[in-house]
Amino acid sequence: MTAFATWDEFTARLPAAPAESERPRAEALLADASTLIRTHLGWLTQDPQPVPDAVRLVCLSVALRCFSNPLGITSESVGDYSYRRSSGSVAGMALTSAEIELLGLATGHPPVTSVRVTDGIEDTDRTMWSPIAWRGWDTYR
Repeated sequence: MTAFATWDEFTARLPAAPAESERPRAEALLADASTLIRTHLGWLTQDPQPVPDAVRLVCLSVALRCFSNPLGITSESVGDYSYRRSSGSVAGMALTSAEIELLGLATGHPPVTSVRVTDGIEDTDRTMWSPIAWRGWDTYR
């Protein structure tokens, strides 16, 4: 399967054009990001046609992040060298929570949430929903 984004789309988002020698690395990152997205969405055998533009956007975002900052460094000093990686930052090939949400919305799978219902439901009501607690359960086995 091909990558969701091309070398030209990748280089258009960089502040300066990378050297041609960086092309194999960038194309590998685009392919890896595409595989990551396919795995997350469950598109293991075939991509839907057309692929949503947001999927291309996420592919580029992941690949550019890995290309520009492969170690996920959030801070760096020069004198008496030190660097810092935040535990909350995404380093390497991974999707951020915003990218996961965007993929879900773009593919018709918005994030699932649960709502706690407390009004009118008592603990005794919950036991009535359980097949074990229901007196007539034995007749349905």
